[in-house]
Amino acid sequence: MGCITPRNIPRITSRPDPRRTRPQGGVSPALARHIVGLGTARTIVILGLLIVIGRAAFVIDRESLVVLSQQRVERQSHLFAGQGIATSLPVRPAGAAYPARARVNDALYLARGAQSAGTPGDRSAALDRARAELTMARSVRPVWGEIEIVAAFVHVLRDGEDTVATRRALEQSYAQTPYLRTAAAWRVQYGLRYWLALNPETRRRVINEAVWLTRIDDQSRTMVFDLARGSAAYKPFILRWLASRGGDADFGANNRITP
Repeated sequence: MGCITPRNIPRITSRPDPRRTRPQGGVSPALARHIVGLGTARTIVILGLLIVIGRAAFVIDRESLVVLSQQRVERQSHLFAGQGIATSLPVRPAGAAYPARARVNDALYLARGAQSAGTPGDRSAALDRARAELTMARSVRPVWGEIEIVAAFVHVLRDGEDTVATRRALEQSYAQTPYLRTAAAWRVQYGLRYWLALNPETRRRVINEAVWLTRIDDQSRTMVFDLARGSAAYKPFILRWLASRGGDADFGANNRITP
């Protein structure tokens, strides 16, 4: 057995075994790329969630403004005219940040408040503010019957019921939104009272909404029939009402209801 000399020591090459190659830290390149990919994907998901959450918070915030404006109108409805209904509004977001629906509610709030204003100047100022709110709402939602029916109400308070401006606003409200649950009673009352001054299409829509209101709201039924009986609209109204009742189970040949 010979001695180990420099000549017979096995040469150690500088090329490592590729199967054992590891980058610094002991992670393979493929695994490193996978980890980076996971990190990128996770970041994208997180960013997407943040965008969704932010958008949802924005929507919820806008809806809360609408709800608050509606609550002001509802609280106002429980007050009597002699109690001095307030016409002041809280600080609100400016411009488009304030929803159009909230502006319409605020316009109605201001118009109602104007009815019990202390002085003619206060009344006029409240109505001017109501009109300004409607103008801003219309710039966002140009076709919406609720805007026009509140505009008609403001015209009544400023100029009186039997005016061209009031009738045109009513006609616009019907053209844009044929059925309005919250304003149906007011529209029907005005429409039946000034029936002959309305255009033919609005007359037809007044009849349709009047019949619809009698079928969905028992409390309004008597009011609608009383107004219709004293109106030139009575004949078309009763014919439309009878036609709508024709298929009802409680309106058979042996169970007629006298209009």
